[in-house]
Order: sequence, then structure tokens, then C-alpha cells
Amino acid sequence: MTLRSNTIAGVAAGPYVRLSVTDTGYGMTPETLDRVFEPFFTTLPKSSQAPDLEMNDVQLKDVQVKDVPAGSGRVLVVEDDEDVLDVTSVMLQELGYHVVCARNGAEAIQLLTSGRQFDLLFSDVVMPPGITGVELAREAKRLYADLKVLLTSGNAADVLARYGAEDEFPIIGKPFRRVELAQYLRLVMRAT
Repeated sequence: MTLRSNTIAGVAAGPYVRLSVTDTGYGMTPETLDRVFEPFFTTLPKSSQAPDLEMNDVQLKDVQVKDVPAGSGRVLVVEDDEDVLDVTSVMLQELGYHVVCARNGAEAIQLLTSGRQFDLLFSDVVMPPGITGVELAREAKRLYADLKVLLTSGNAADVLARYGAEDEFPIIGKPFRRVELAQYLRLVMRAT
């Protein structure tokens, strides 16, 4: 399509592409719409059909374990989404970490000031309401200068810039696979 004159206010004449999108489906329920941007959310029903695998379960588990580097240490995981918190804590435990969970920044600060020792704080950045992951990480580092920090967000590319922390903390994007998480954790735990 070539726009020959200023038929659209503020648009210069020239070649353009017109894209039209229509939806003839039923749409989303309000409950689904509220959760559509959650990284681990899905509306697909759980299948009862067994996967068609050439390897047996033991062989498959061996391959997965060999491909993922093991870790160790005490990790405080902070995530306001229960499903993501559950998945993340299971991943970390399978990787060899001892996990303690908090559902928001205030709960995490209580755990940090309780005398319990942690090697790493692994926190979501955006946690309504109250303390953000960046604020939590700063407070945790103030309390324990040697504490390692890894943040996570569904918008990892620009979320730290929004909080003025571009080079302050490492961040992993959501959703992440177990092998990616393992690699990030190993790098963060080894950093001085």
C-alpha cells in the first residue's frame, strides 16, 4: 500500500504495510485475562496420555541430570506467584540447593533478619504490593555484604533500567529452564 497524501494525520506520504488482525473466537475469561502475562501460566489441560519416548524413565532422568550442573548452598527464593514459587523451588532442590521460600519482600526481610544464614537471594523483581525485588536485593546486601543475588523477571531486558539498577544485579529472564537456572546460579555463586 502506498500512502499518496496525508490521509492520516501526522503520517508522511510513502510506502507502508497495512496489517489487520481479527478474532472470531470466544475470547478470554476475565480470570484468564488477569493472568495472561504470567510466565508459567497456561490454560492447556493436563494430558493423561503417556509421552512417546524411546528411552525409559531412568535413562531420561540420567541424561537430564548429566546435562545440568549440580549446585549447593542455601537459597532464599522470593516470588509472589505461588505456581512459579513451587516450580522454582523444586528446580532448585533438584539442583542440590537447600531452599527457603518467601512470598513477598517483607517476608523475605523477616527471614534475612531472623539469624538464618543464606548464600543466595533469588528474587522476582516485580512483586506487588510493597517492596520490589531490587529494593529487597539492596537491603539484603546492606545486611549481608557477602550475600549473592540473582534477580528474575518476565521483562528482564529492561526491568532493571526502570529501577535504576542496570549493572547492579545479575538477572535471568522468565520463563527459564532448569539448565539455564543452573548455569546462572553457578556463575553468580562463583563471582566474588
